[in-house]
Amino acid sequence: LGVDIEISLGFFVEGLLGRTAELKKVFVGYICDIEVNVKEGKQVILTVKGMDAKLWMMPSQIIELKKGKTKISDVVADTVNNFIGKIKGKTIKIDGEPKLERLIWQMNESHYEFLCRLAELSGCFFYISLGKLYFTSVSELQSDGVTLTPDIGIHELNVTTSVWGQLKEVTHVS
Repeated sequence: LGVDIEISLGFFVEGLLGRTAELKKVFVGYICDIEVNVKEGKQVILTVKGMDAKLWMMPSQIIELKKGKTKISDVVADTVNNFIGKIKGKTIKIDGEPKLERLIWQMNESHYEFLCRLAELSGCFFYISLGKLYFTSVSELQSDGVTLTPDIGIHELNVTTSVWGQLKEVTHVS
């Protein structure tokens, strides 16, 4: 548990130089749960659940005054620095960001809840994609989208997305 995990969808191609992989990375995170099921003594199903850096942002709730911070982007950067070893980069861009006139408190919230509240207050998107943290205004948001190119070995593929268009769940049965 807690070990890095990267998940890619794709297939192998036979070519002149041998077998090469055509892979698209879809998740970067950490193992947070492992489940083993044995069916009729013959089939073993191992389910590994992963979570991104939110895994370390959620456990503890703290009360803290963000002293000397005059912008939400400064507060976000300071909070994200607690997880610099858990994320693979960050993008913090807030269009037309005003200076804060009041003190900002993290009031009995996890770092994740706190960042979600700041995103709501500033009208920004806050999410983690492929290990990179984004806290951006809508105008700054750029998405490559997700492209799936299944090969003939896949019998069924279910994809669920959330209201924001983030990839939420993929079920692959072959």
